[in-house]
Amino acid sequence: MPDAGARTIDLPSLANAEDLLGHNGGTLGVLPRDTLALLLLASGALADRLAELDRATSYASVLRPTWTALAALAPEAIGQQAEVSPEDTGSHTDPQTSETVNNAGRYTAFGTSAGQWTWVDGGGLGAKLSISGALQELSGPLAGTARTNLGAASQAAMDAAEAAIATKASQAAMSAAEAAIATKAGQDDLDALTGVVGGKADAAAVQALDVRTESIEMRIQTLDPDFAGFSYAVADADGTALVIYDLEGQLVISEPDEDVFDPDFSEAIWAVVGQNDLVAQLLRRDGSMAFPGGMGTDTYRVTDIDGDFSENVLTVVDRDDKVLQRIDRAGNVYFPASDQDGSSKPAPTVRRPRVHETLALDINHHVMNGQSNSIGSATYLPVSDPQDVAFSGGIFLQAEETANTLVGIGTVTPEQGIIWNAIQQMKFLIQGSDDYSADEDYEAGDYVILPSSHGTSGASIANLSKGGSTGSYEDALHGVDEAVRLAAAEGKATAVQSLSWVQGESDRYDTAAEYKTKLQAMLADYRADIAARTGQSHDFIVLIYQPSGNQYSFPTGELVPNTIAQAIFEASEEDPRIIIAAPMYQAPHADALHPTSAGKQLVGMQWGKVLYKRVYRGEDWRPVEPRRITKHSARVITIKFHVPEAPLLFDTTNVVDPGDYGFTVEDDSGFVSIASVDLINSDTVRITTSTDIGTNPKLGYAYYGIGGNGGGPITGARGCLRDSDPTVGADGSTNLWNWAETFQKPIPYVKGA
Repeated sequence: MPDAGARTIDLPSLANAEDLLGHNGGTLGVLPRDTLALLLLASGALADRLAELDRATSYASVLRPTWTALAALAPEAIGQQAEVSPEDTGSHTDPQTSETVNNAGRYTAFGTSAGQWTWVDGGGLGAKLSISGALQELSGPLAGTARTNLGAASQAAMDAAEAAIATKASQAAMSAAEAAIATKAGQDDLDALTGVVGGKADAAAVQALDVRTESIEMRIQTLDPDFAGFSYAVADADGTALVIYDLEGQLVISEPDEDVFDPDFSEAIWAVVGQNDLVAQLLRRDGSMAFPGGMGTDTYRVTDIDGDFSENVLTVVDRDDKVLQRIDRAGNVYFPASDQDGSSKPAPTVRRPRVHETLALDINHHVMNGQSNSIGSATYLPVSDPQDVAFSGGIFLQAEETANTLVGIGTVTPEQGIIWNAIQQMKFLIQGSDDYSADEDYEAGDYVILPSSHGTSGASIANLSKGGSTGSYEDALHGVDEAVRLAAAEGKATAVQSLSWVQGESDRYDTAAEYKTKLQAMLADYRADIAARTGQSHDFIVLIYQPSGNQYSFPTGELVPNTIAQAIFEASEEDPRIIIAAPMYQAPHADALHPTSAGKQLVGMQWGKVLYKRVYRGEDWRPVEPRRITKHSARVITIKFHVPEAPLLFDTTNVVDPGDYGFTVEDDSGFVSIASVDLINSDTVRITTSTDIGTNPKLGYAYYGIGGNGGGPITGARGCLRDSDPTVGADGSTNLWNWAETFQKPIPYVKGA
């Protein structure tokens, strides 16, 4: 070429340039610097590397607490990124390089078999830089473009990019770049290319980026518009799916994108949305949570949920601290309320607000007395907490056993089924299980339980009371004395927290008024004598059951009122410290008066649930009981119930319907025929009679048994009404629903009126 002026070799070197001089097909012209960069990225070695990075970042980055945990994991693809927490301070031999490397740091996959991870560097969470700091590091001719496209690339990444240009990419790459200009790619295509640079750089190239930002762009509408491939998503204020769980429970993290379900997000920061964009959960701008899909109007603050996160990196809980979802430190995702993770776990219990003052001491004594069901054997739950204690003489303690010590509960032989299962269930709920968090006030060892039982089989209430012929009352007080003595010897405090009364079958011929008088007198003696021994200033709660088999000894076929159950109901109405833990008609019976071993385990677990709620937590727990009975017309009655966990249900699977679900209507003329019994909302039953209701009407439920029949869900005095309590027993399978109390009340009726 002829010399047309200054030679390029004689021109000064520039540290930067706005554009370059070039030729194409004989035409000389100016090529802007940014266009050249895009051409180099369009094809050739650099484009191939970007494609490789694109494939690698199509898989979510993995975070594991230890190298051991990561080594057990098989990569999804070569190039997948991973990181081990800086808390793992050990070292190991790299499986690819055979060099000794730190456990903590970043890794990339060199194969797809378990353990094929090679150490990259010690960056990531252990050495992350802020975006602003990273931007300040940038220099060189591509720094401005990098700030636009990469946002926070490190100097090393920029040097690598400059080196790629300096080495002059191959002719094939240049030809491809020229072709791209010739086709005049649209701005959208160019933006997409710069997006590849900005969004697909891996950890080795962009060291300053936090590993948590290495994620997949995931739009709900384009990915899965009908939720066919995933179960739900967490969306941000822009409507973007931030977290998605597929139908196999796998977690996918995404970046913010377009609005798909909420036009303004005036109240919420993010939401959990389900199929048809229905909002299931909101995080409000004031930090509180709401559950529009059914959790009610109550809210809680995120900061009030969590303790120390010793096991999980993410936990989603409801207002009662029930864990709906959790991710453990090994990266496993669990959905405790379902079987999505392939396991079956007990459902949590619902925690209601505390209403009553509670006073937990060093040793919390729970006493039981009564007749055979108070001391009979059962199917036994395993020990929930080995720190609970028992008398060395056993749970069944008599006055002549004086040389007692306190021993671990696991060292005594379980013989008294209801009390044993009650304390295991109670502690199971206190300390939590695999599916939900422990009670927020509980720390290991801060609520030690001491159970004792002192009943006598076949005894009447008179013979079990103070001065009675059985000596059971005195045995119980001896247990209180022993607890006080042994606690004092260890410098500890003790108190009786509950008295359980399991009796009534031997007094089946008493009227309700007669038995209630005896019960109230006996309980008054217990309160005075126990307080005198323990010095406690707070009252203990009395838990009690309603028998369902008392009709067995009456003439066959005779309609027999359950007067003992009625007396207990009336006593609990008059004294709120008396709680009916369960009617016995729900429990399968082995004979007329005694539940089966499984039935006594069921009663014990229900007992433990009530002890937990009313005694430990101080909730205002009451059973399913009538609050108001209203006569609306000559033939229509409604009964509004207190319902621990709505809604009410008629259950004829677990209790055989005795007719009209156990309800009866009477007036001065006798029984009034019932045309229908219906649930009209979550807490109200409507009864329609076939004829007009006469004077002095009364409504009964589970009140009558048939003479000659035993107790229980098939032949006992029974009914089919229960609530929907989600609590499952510590056995992992038994539903602990609350069944309606036995009662008979006048029409109309208002509780407390």
